[in-house]
Amino acid sequence: MSIYGIDWQTLSMLYFVTVLSCVCISDFKRRLIPHAITYPSIIVGILYSTLYRHDGIGALAGVGISYIVFDFSAFYGQILYTKFAVPISDREEETKSNGNSDEQEVIGGGDAVLAALIASFLGWERLIYALIVSTIVGGIMAAVYRLRDLQRSQKIEQCCKPSVIGFAVAFAAVLLCYAIFVGLFSAGKMLELLPAWLMLAGAVGVIGSLAGIVLGTSSESKSSKSIPLAFALSCGGVIAMFHNPLGLILHGGN
Repeated sequence: MSIYGIDWQTLSMLYFVTVLSCVCISDFKRRLIPHAITYPSIIVGILYSTLYRHDGIGALAGVGISYIVFDFSAFYGQILYTKFAVPISDREEETKSNGNSDEQEVIGGGDAVLAALIASFLGWERLIYALIVSTIVGGIMAAVYRLRDLQRSQKIEQCCKPSVIGFAVAFAAVLLCYAIFVGLFSAGKMLELLPAWLMLAGAVGVIGSLAGIVLGTSSESKSSKSIPLAFALSCGGVIAMFHNPLGLILHGGN
């Protein structure tokens, strides 16, 4: 169907982006991803993928991957958060006052449903790319939230050391990879690619710096608010609409 240049794909993608926008607003305002929106939209997405994209199996596989990945992350993320991010004194205090320590939700069930929604429209290949992008965006958001907490508690200077260490480790890791490739391939050709590798090292270094801030100052943050991951996932979903690197690698992608 094509009416005035608008076809089913355009309408479906407009619906997809509209749903993501509504979910983001709800998550920012209420820290809630409403199932009343996401579950019906997953059905719409599976129908769209089956009838228009002719990839219903890929959409269902993506939905399954979403639940497996996020349930795994939620379970082990809780263990890591409790063990490393919560100071021992705070854990002992909570145990004495409540009988057991309160659980901090790292990734909610709504995030898994939102990832499944993205998979239902875009398939499992683009879902993986969307998750990679959302991890980067989520890391930036976590660092910004942490910096805000430190600034409010007048401890902003404590982020300097972990930030520098994180940048140095990430930057050095990329340069080490470059050195390995120089040994494997022609040194002349790799020298021509040095500017691109330095740009990559800088970008990865920034990500490492943000990770250093989050991990290195976790004991200083007293914020109980969760990060609205719907925005990060939605950014990944929108970008994955236009790019499919995994598809290009596997079979030429579209």
